[in-house]
Amino acid sequence: ADYFNLKKNIFGFDNFEGFPNPAKLKKTKKGRYTGNPKEIRKILKFFKLNNIKIFNDDIMNLINYKNQFKKVSFIYIDCNIYEPVKIILEQLAKKLSKGGIIAFDEAQHSTDKGEKKALIEFYKKNNKKFILKFLKKNYQPDALLIKK
Repeated sequence: ADYFNLKKNIFGFDNFEGFPNPAKLKKTKKGRYTGNPKEIRKILKFFKLNNIKIFNDDIMNLINYKNQFKKVSFIYIDCNIYEPVKIILEQLAKKLSKGGIIAFDEAQHSTDKGEKKALIEFYKKNNKKFILKFLKKNYQPDALLIKK
C-alpha cells in the first residue's frame, strides 16, 4: 500500500552533486545544494512511495529518458539557470496534458538569465497553447504555464 495513495507516477531528476553554476552566477558556488540519493531511497521506501522514481542524472541528459513519459500532468522546475530550463521545456512541454501545469521556482528572481529567460522565450513561441500566470514574487513557485 502506498502511504499517499498516489494514482500517478512521479519522476524526479537530480545529479546529487549540487549546483553546477555554468552561468557563473555571483551568489552561487559550484557544488552547493548537494544531495544524498541513499537518504531519498530510504524515505521513499519508508513511506512506500512506489510510484516515485528518481533519476540520478543531470537534467541536461533528459533526452535519454523522455520516452519513459507518455503524458505529463505537472512539471516543477527548480533549475535557476537557462540551459536546463530550456531543455525541459523543449523535451517535455509537448507531452503535457491539457490543463497540465509547469511551475517555475524562480522565474521572477532573475531578469536576463535563468528560468525567466527560458520561460519568456518558450512562451513567446507557444502563447497560443499556454496561459502564463505570474504569482506572488519571492514565493515558490512564482510562475505557472498552464496548457490550454
